[in-house]
Amino acid sequence: MPCKSIRIIALLAYALTAACVMETQAEADLTVISIANEGFLIDSGSAQVLVDAVFTESWGKYTVPGPEVLGAMRRAEGIFGEVDVFLVTHNHADHFHPGYVLEFMRNNKKAVLLAPGDAVDMLAALGGFSEIEPRVTALTPAWGQAVTETVAGITVTAFRLKHSDDEAREIQHLGFIWDADDKVFFHAGDAALDDVNEYGSFFDQAGIDIAFVPWWLLDYWSRGQTLVERVRPGAMYFMHAAVTSYVATKTKIASHAASLPPSYVPGPAMETWRFHATSNGWEAY
Repeated sequence: MPCKSIRIIALLAYALTAACVMETQAEADLTVISIANEGFLIDSGSAQVLVDAVFTESWGKYTVPGPEVLGAMRRAEGIFGEVDVFLVTHNHADHFHPGYVLEFMRNNKKAVLLAPGDAVDMLAALGGFSEIEPRVTALTPAWGQAVTETVAGITVTAFRLKHSDDEAREIQHLGFIWDADDKVFFHAGDAALDDVNEYGSFFDQAGIDIAFVPWWLLDYWSRGQTLVERVRPGAMYFMHAAVTSYVATKTKIASHAASLPPSYVPGPAMETWRFHATSNGWEAY
C-alpha cells in the first residue's frame, strides 16, 4: 500500500518529508513523490528527477501544488534543492509556470532543464533567463525521431507525442524516457497514445520500470492494453485524474487488474511511494 505523506503545511513538514525519504532510501529501491496532477519527483537512489511539477493552474478540477509546496519548489528548498534534472512535457499552465520555473532554476544551481522549444521561449522572454540559460536545453525533435541527452549520469530520451485531442499536431508535446541508477522511467505527459506506431519503437530496448501515463487509457482500453503489451512496465501510474474522479479511476484500474502490473493513482494530496522490485513488478509499501 502507498505510504501517504502528511499534507505539507509548513517548512517543518518539508524537513520531515525529506527525512522520511532519506531514512527509507536505504531500504527502498526507488521513491516516487506525487507533487500534484502530472507532477512527480522520482528518486532512483543517487539521482533525482522532477517532472511537470512547477505550475499553478487547476482548471477548476485538477490538483495543484499547495502554497507551501510551491514555495519550497520556487526556493529549491529541501528535497527540491537536490533535483538533478527537471523535465517539462509541454507548456500548458497545468504543467508549467514559466516565472516559477525560472525561480526554481535560479535557486537550484545544479539542475538542468529539458523542455520543448516553445516552453523555453517563454522562459527566455523573462528577465534573469541568462543566468540559467547554460543549464536549459530546448528539445523539439521531428515526429518519429528522438533526441538523447546525458546529464549527471542520467540518460534522457525525448520524443514527440501527440497531445490528447490535438489532431492537427500543433502542440509541442514530449514524452520522456530516462535511465537513472539502472532504472528506466517513462512519462507520457498528456499524450493521446492512440497510435502504437508513433511511439512503439522507442521502447524496444528500454525495459521500462515505471510508466506514468494519463488516466484516459483506462477508458480507451484498447490503447491502454496495447501500451502495456508494448512497453511492459514493472509498475504504472495513471495520472491527470480530476479530484472528483480519484475513486472512479481506482475502480477502473481494478477492472483491468488482470492485464496490468502494480498500478497507482496519485491522490488529491501529496503522496510518497517507496518501491521494492518483486517477481510481480515494482510494488509500493
